[in-house]
Amino acid sequence: MTPQLVEERAREIARSDGREQPNDLDLTRAREELTGATSSSEKSATREEPGRDWGMPLVSSGREGSDGAP
Repeated sequence: MTPQLVEERAREIARSDGREQPNDLDLTRAREELTGATSSSEKSATREEPGRDWGMPLVSSGREGSDGAP
């Protein structure tokens, strides 16, 4: 794995996300993909919203529809 290979993969990731230039997260993802390993500091970089379990349905607020009734 060379730095050029990492940069090339990071550019591909950025383009797939609709950006011209790669950011730090793209470089981290590229390194992970190319090496197959992650360090504890790299694991903290995530694209997901923290604290949100995307497998769980959103919970109702308990209010009725648009009729204004509590």
